[in-house]
Amino acid sequence: AVVSTQSGHYGRGDKFLKVLFLRLVQKMNSTVVVLAILVVGFCSLKYERVKTRISQSAVEYNAMSLTLHVSTFNTGDTIPTDGLGVAPFLGLEHDPDVISAGFEELGDTDAWEDAVDVVLSKRGYYRVKLETMSIMQIVIFAKKKHLPFLSHIETEYTKTGFGGTYGNKDFQDPLSAHLYDHDYLIWSGDLNYRIEHVNAQVRQSIAEGKHLDLLQYDQLRQEQLAGHAFIGFHEAAITFPPTYKFDPGTDIYDTSEKNRTPSWCDRVLWRIKEEREEIVRALNWGSGDGDSDSLDSLSMSLSDLSDDAAGVEVDGLCVSKQTKKKTKKKKKKEEEEEDLSEESSLEKLRRQTASLMKKTAVYASTTGSAILRTATGTADIKIHRADVADPERFKNLMSTLEREKVSIVKEKYESRVRPVYYKSLVEYKQSDHKPVVALLELGMNTNLEPSIAFTKEEFTWNSGDKLELSFKIKQGAPTSSWDWIALVQTNWTDTNKHYITYQWVPSGKNTVKFPWDAHPGATKTLQVVYCSSKMSAPVAIADVTCIGFK
Repeated sequence: AVVSTQSGHYGRGDKFLKVLFLRLVQKMNSTVVVLAILVVGFCSLKYERVKTRISQSAVEYNAMSLTLHVSTFNTGDTIPTDGLGVAPFLGLEHDPDVISAGFEELGDTDAWEDAVDVVLSKRGYYRVKLETMSIMQIVIFAKKKHLPFLSHIETEYTKTGFGGTYGNKDFQDPLSAHLYDHDYLIWSGDLNYRIEHVNAQVRQSIAEGKHLDLLQYDQLRQEQLAGHAFIGFHEAAITFPPTYKFDPGTDIYDTSEKNRTPSWCDRVLWRIKEEREEIVRALNWGSGDGDSDSLDSLSMSLSDLSDDAAGVEVDGLCVSKQTKKKTKKKKKKEEEEEDLSEESSLEKLRRQTASLMKKTAVYASTTGSAILRTATGTADIKIHRADVADPERFKNLMSTLEREKVSIVKEKYESRVRPVYYKSLVEYKQSDHKPVVALLELGMNTNLEPSIAFTKEEFTWNSGDKLELSFKIKQGAPTSSWDWIALVQTNWTDTNKHYITYQWVPSGKNTVKFPWDAHPGATKTLQVVYCSSKMSAPVAIADVTCIGFK
């Protein structure tokens, strides 16, 4: 599943991440099983940031954190079983705010969709997006209180089989650049990464309970470290055994003729936009605060450093070699236009520091460190004359500083996403995969008010009368003549699918009327839902108490 939240202005996403997918195809020896919701859909849950002061009468939304339950299951062309169903797959015992469920290798897409709908509609969750393509599906639900703050829900997909007419496992690059502009990007699915190790030894390690020793052979981690795929993405600590491949109906790893090597194919990853941006700034020496005039000649990038510094990895966070490649291309072009004898910015920095350190020991320990501190933005730097005199040692010093800066940035953002748990559901035996689920806490420290809201939480509708609804629209909120209000049962999950009747919202108006003959006739409770066209979401809900007369 791909789920993201965004605040602030729209901007360009990280271009280098698009290369991830092409490299991913090149590096994989087997066909890539694209994660369910990458191909099925990209869902953007955009939390609107309030940039003006919220009045005392406004409805305030204070969320220190948002709990998100993410799950992925390659069902192996099976349907929900009577015993387990889908409840364990949705994390309901933890009462998450948002639930994202992704399925792959579906035989009956309606079976899983209906099973999820039935369970979540009884627990106060409302569907914000469903997308199905071929044998893959994603469905995202949220609690009622969050719906007014979810918007710009989008889907995209690419069909790659039979000339683009049918979906399959083959991979192309269907990405939207703005997908990566969101604050949080959570990515899950059957990624098809394998354990590159001797099959017999892998099975023996699992049997002995030493499966964590196999993480060093995991292709996904190897690709991240090499800077080829999922750069800047995090993953919670894996503690569970490989989730693929089992003999269906058992907990026994594959005994078929293919005898597949057990692997962690099913994963949940996440990426924080601000963290990635800060790392890029941290590795752009001389671009930080300080005397800009004195630093102009010292500005440098990752491409000036040694090859060892091209992929800076700190506890799984890898800075891309792609950054280096792009900078090299740019640098090569500049060098063709400039004097080839011009010194690199790294060498300029080294020479300037060395000249200052030739003065006195005291001057060297203060001024020499000060210039590096200004150029690199690192607080505590201990340097020696030999570090600066030797260009190679100076490169190594700067590389060390890079790692320290990346580590500092990573520590800063660690609390932004807190994995509560990350596990496989071994009780599911019908498929050759085990489902993988993650419960994540996302830092959402902000004050919000809804863009559109009904003026009452409950309206009364007497039989024989028209139902008049009134609502408030925040200044600047995107509205359209295609906005509509649906009248639904209280157990609805999808307005497009479950509406009883509806009315279009008149342009520039704050009221809508339902005719008297739309009244159900009996005394019962219904709901009205404001569906925003531009925000692609149900953004306001109110109850309607219908009063019937004999």
